[in-house]
Amino acid sequence: RWAGETSGSAKPAFVGSDGLMLADNVSFKRFDLARHISEDMPPYAAGTWHSAAAGNLLALVGRSSIDVHAIDTGKRLWSATHHAFYPLVSISPDAKWLVSKSTDSLRAFDAATGTGIWTHLADNDLHTSHSRIKWSLDGRRGAAAGNRYVYVWSLAEPRWVARFPHGKSGYHPDVALSPEGQAMAASAAG
Repeated sequence: RWAGETSGSAKPAFVGSDGLMLADNVSFKRFDLARHISEDMPPYAAGTWHSAAAGNLLALVGRSSIDVHAIDTGKRLWSATHHAFYPLVSISPDAKWLVSKSTDSLRAFDAATGTGIWTHLADNDLHTSHSRIKWSLDGRRGAAAGNRYVYVWSLAEPRWVARFPHGKSGYHPDVALSPEGQAMAASAAG
C-alpha cells in the first residue's frame, strides 16, 4: 500500500498500468505507482472541475472549457467550449475517443484532434454529476445514465445508437456495460 494526497476532493484517473493522476480545483499530481513517487504537474490544471486520462492524453474540464493535453509534454493539443452545468469527460480505454457530458448534451470527439463526431441534446436529463460515462473494454461502445434515460453510442462506425427510458427515477443514476459491450444495467437511488 502507498498513499498520496492533494489539497481537496481529487478526481482520480489511472494512466497505464502503474500511473495515477489526481486533479482537484487547486492542484494536480501524477503518481508513479511502480516507483512509489509523486510529482506536481504544471499549473495548467488549476481550476479543474473534472479530469480524465488514457494513453498519453489528459482531459481537464474547467468553468467553460475542455482542454486536452499530452501527458508527457504538458502541451495543450486542443480545446472545446461547454456552456452547461456539471461537465464531465471520459476518454475511451484505447484513447481514441473523448465523450463529454453536461446537463444539456452528450458530445463525442476524436480524442487526438478534437474533431467533433456527434452531439446529442439531452433536455437537461443529465443534470447530475453522479452519472459517469462508461465504456466497453475495447472502447467501441459507451453509455451514460440520466434521470430518465440511458444514452448509448457506438464509436466503431461512429454513430449515436439510442436513448431509452431506464425505468428508474431518483438521484445518482448510473449504468454499467459488460466488457464486450453487449449487455447493460441501469440503476438509480432515491
